[in-house]
Amino acid sequence: MGPSFIVILLNSPTYFPYLDSCRLNKQKLGLFATPSVPHKFYATTQEMSKAIPTDLTWNCVLGRKETGNQRLDYECRFVIGQKEPKGFALFKSVTEKKGDPHMLRMLGTLYIRGQGTDKDPILGMHYLHKAVDAGSTAALFDIAGCYFSGKCGIEQDWAKSIPYLTKGADAGDADAMYILGNCFLGGMGVDKDPSKAAALFQKAADLGLADACVDLGELYIQGTGVPIDEKKAIPLFQKAADDPKLGWKAQLNLSDFYLYGMEGVSQDVKTGLSYLQKAVKKGDPTGLFRLGRCYDLGVGVEKNVKRAIDLYKRSVEGGCGTAMYGLSEHYLKGYGVPFDPEKAISLLQKSAKMNDRQGLWRLGRCYATGEGVEKDAKKAVELYQRSVGRGCAIAMYDLSEHYMNGEGVTFDPEQAVSLLERASNEGITPAMRKLAKYYKEGIGVDVDLIKALSLLKNAADAGDTQAMMELSGHYVMGEGIPIDMNRAVPLIQRAYEMGNTEAGITLGWGLLMGAYDMKRDVRRAIPILKKAAEESSDAKTMLALCYECGLGVNRDVNKANTLFQEVIDKGYASAIIKVATYLEHGAFHGPKDVTKAYQLYTRAACAGDKSAQASLFELLACCLNAFEAI
Repeated sequence: MGPSFIVILLNSPTYFPYLDSCRLNKQKLGLFATPSVPHKFYATTQEMSKAIPTDLTWNCVLGRKETGNQRLDYECRFVIGQKEPKGFALFKSVTEKKGDPHMLRMLGTLYIRGQGTDKDPILGMHYLHKAVDAGSTAALFDIAGCYFSGKCGIEQDWAKSIPYLTKGADAGDADAMYILGNCFLGGMGVDKDPSKAAALFQKAADLGLADACVDLGELYIQGTGVPIDEKKAIPLFQKAADDPKLGWKAQLNLSDFYLYGMEGVSQDVKTGLSYLQKAVKKGDPTGLFRLGRCYDLGVGVEKNVKRAIDLYKRSVEGGCGTAMYGLSEHYLKGYGVPFDPEKAISLLQKSAKMNDRQGLWRLGRCYATGEGVEKDAKKAVELYQRSVGRGCAIAMYDLSEHYMNGEGVTFDPEQAVSLLERASNEGITPAMRKLAKYYKEGIGVDVDLIKALSLLKNAADAGDTQAMMELSGHYVMGEGIPIDMNRAVPLIQRAYEMGNTEAGITLGWGLLMGAYDMKRDVRRAIPILKKAAEESSDAKTMLALCYECGLGVNRDVNKANTLFQEVIDKGYASAIIKVATYLEHGAFHGPKDVTKAYQLYTRAACAGDKSAQASLFELLACCLNAFEAI
């Protein structure tokens, strides 16, 4: 067994005087000056490590001094070998004689860890309590930690940790504030109270604790325990951004703010990428995934799918469950990699095992649709429920469909509506549209057109083009609100500019026929309809009508017949009937043209469409009645 040492390690020799407060200054170290147990000062950990094997050391914080944003710890390192009785017995004797709170705390810690002596958690707790009685607030945190974790040979009991955390927090210990805040946030040992958690995080953040800054910032983003306020989150993340342990997490949050321009900060892609690159340099797998996402979508960088996939793979190797989900999408679509559903499902299963909410949701959707796996509604519901439990809003939307349809779960419209409400509050616009439909039709809720329109407006304001079209329809038809084309047309125009095909059809028809109180402009209508015709049979029918009648284009009957036939061959005679109906009734404030309607009905009827045949019969009957009336 090697010799015993008592080593005092200071952050800097200039802070020797600080040891006065610990009653361990240079003059008072005579208690340790024995031939068998010499003492020695070292200025840095590196300097001490060169002289003494570090595997024979343990340390205890004697004191702490706050200097601006810097926290200086003063540590006492004892090097006495593995369970070396002389050194430990001497330290114990000196500690009990002096009654110093920091030394009592260390003695308790040594017994709990079994360092320098046999492990004895009960005796360790005894000395920790003596340290508390002597004035050590840090020992309060240690006792709470033993009860909280249950890893120190003490039975886990969250409730028993609360009084000690509370005393530590009241005494100004930032770590105690932070852990106590997490207890209130998760309901561990106390009743769940997010507002108390936020208040404790705020106190700890004010003391400079990076963990509290990051968590409080995320509470402001989520609106948990505090009102949603992204402006307040930003300075908290900035405060923690340079922290060596949690800086990466703050940097990731800041990168999102600047890359996408959230409330409280203007979009600044360069700054956003800078924060993201800092997180990536620290090897953070989540940062690798998000940088890959930028290359995947072309956010702030030139779109590069190959580069994105490489970053996803590196992130997957680092254990990022969300990256497993992101990479699986490429294998499911064969986008940038060979189509490989088996590999995609394997990645999603690994992501789900890690309880990644997006991985759980996407695997659930695979089971719901039979994509890459055998269709299994019950399995889909189980995965959706786990994802919802992790806060995934899109999973709430998908799960609501299962409750409403009774697929894989008992039919429960109230639960479906509740899930849609939650998803809507999280900003999922399809959920807002679906909920608006339920309120409009009284599905699972009482009919409430005002609520339905409010939801559609929220979705439209959030950029959902389908919501814009549905809301414009209410203004056109006067459903729940007065007819107002001045409000309807801008919604249609905006949806068209954002790439909505239905909006292109509607805008094209309005300009072609002067519908929706638009000023007729056939030349402007043609390129809009041509673009929409690439995806829509309705637009192709309208374009065919233009060629047949020479509206905005040179009359070309052959071209018209070709377009009409393409619509019929694809089984979309209904598109021809729809346009015929517009003309027959002068829909949407457009002109009536019974002759053109008759011609279109005839085309669809000759193709064997029974609906067109019935419409044609009704039109002829109306014409005959009108003739007899004359």
